[in-house]
Amino acid sequence: NWEFKVLTISEEHVFSTAEEEIFRKWLINLDKRLTESVMSEEDRNEKQAMIQSLEEKLQNCYKDLSETKQRLKQSYDNPCEKDSKHLEELMVAIQNLQNSLQLLNG
Repeated sequence: NWEFKVLTISEEHVFSTAEEEIFRKWLINLDKRLTESVMSEEDRNEKQAMIQSLEEKLQNCYKDLSETKQRLKQSYDNPCEKDSKHLEELMVAIQNLQNSLQLLNG
């Protein structure tokens, strides 16, 4: 069994799990919360602005992806090479943005 204690101002909590992976996820989450709790207000605001910017870029990519797919559907018999390449680039960009947001959001 994997066990750890969390001390709060008012009490102590003991958590236990049989799975190491769950234990590791808890530790990562607690470490993230600790880091955020000591983060300066300026850093918090900067992080929030970065998250908002990435979310806006992701929404723009989704919109562009939808439009590009529509153009490719309309030109099914003779697809545009530029749109095909752009579609691939958008898929990579979306994956990168999602990964970045996941890292920032925990």
